[in-house]
Amino acid sequence: MLSSTMRPTSESTSHKGKRYEELSLSHLIRQPTVQVIARNVRFKRAEIDLIWEETLPEGIDLVFGEVRYRHQRGAAESVLQAKRTRLENGARIFLLEYSGPATRVRFDVLAWDADQLQHLKDAWKPRFDAPIAHQHRRSPRSCDPPFLFFAEKNWLQ
Repeated sequence: MLSSTMRPTSESTSHKGKRYEELSLSHLIRQPTVQVIARNVRFKRAEIDLIWEETLPEGIDLVFGEVRYRHQRGAAESVLQAKRTRLENGARIFLLEYSGPATRVRFDVLAWDADQLQHLKDAWKPRFDAPIAHQHRRSPRSCDPPFLFFAEKNWLQ
């Protein structure tokens, strides 16, 4: 017998996460202003679910997206400061090799409460200088630990 806090699960958490990442990707690629450039980019202590360029009237944004799912409510609120910091650190490393047309950085949350998507654009402001065009890029080997290298470079597979 299950206690009141336990509920049977029909699919594992990792499978559910992958399913909602796929749904989020489908949502993005239907938008004509979006060009997805990477997914599931892993670093030593961070993973960025989706990365895309979005063309807006004021220019092109490089967007780092976090996909979150919750059975009922609270998906957006579950991206706490520690996770935001890890995402920002991963974004810094990604920017070392990024040579695309974007001039600004943005962090979005694709929050799934049950099966309802809430796309929070510009969910928080990064704690680093967000314009890309004027950043000095160092080689990945000169970065500060713990983000020393890309663990996976086949970003769109």
